[in-house]
Amino acid sequence: MQGPQGDSIENINGKAVSIECFLDHSSIDDEIYVRWTGFNDKLMQYQGNIEPKNLLIKSFHQFYKKEYDFTKLKYLVDYILESWISI
Repeated sequence: MQGPQGDSIENINGKAVSIECFLDHSSIDDEIYVRWTGFNDKLMQYQGNIEPKNLLIKSFHQFYKKEYDFTKLKYLVDYILESWISI
């Protein structure tokens, strides 16, 4: 994580995350991290963006038809469907 106090390690489990967190990061040499962008007063939590988001999206568009690991995306879709069906 990268925030106002500098770099830190945080547990983002149980937090809302962007779909980019579930993309294949293996083709990206840059460090993948969350940059805190602001504090949500209603939730009393900081919110952030995954970085470098543009490289994650570009990598998906370049490699999804070739050697792309869909494991995390499949997990996300399965989780959403399971949650939706159990309602």
